[in-house]
Amino acid sequence: LNALEVPIFLFSQVEKEELEAGVSNSHNVIVGLYDEKTDNSAKDLAMVIDILNESATPIHTIGAPLEIDVDTGKGLANPLYASSTISLGAPFSGLIAGKDFIGRHYVCDISIPSLLREKYLLAGLNLFAEQPVVSVEGVKLEGPAA
Repeated sequence: LNALEVPIFLFSQVEKEELEAGVSNSHNVIVGLYDEKTDNSAKDLAMVIDILNESATPIHTIGAPLEIDVDTGKGLANPLYASSTISLGAPFSGLIAGKDFIGRHYVCDISIPSLLREKYLLAGLNLFAEQPVVSVEGVKLEGPAA
């Protein structure tokens, strides 16, 4: 990303004007993994989410949108509304219920062994038989993680 001169903004270091300009000048924004329970370095997470939610630029999230409870799918104080979300290996159980926040939902293969995937995550499915990234739409999720 650095070689391609793609701007990267860290929540802990970005100023409001810089983020607004960066988002408005982008074709897409990717919001990576973030856990506010363990990372309290964000100057103002609500400010970041407000800028992203108010933008016309498509927002894509990895794992889950900011301020979404991944166990219930409910929005917390100020949830991010994503255009799409990609889950790594299997979706968080709450994302199936939290459809209002995640946009189009995809899951990508990260090589979870099939025995574990079938036992704990996606019983009876061979999700990645044809493609390494699939849409979650219409997939019936079963097992303890669903």
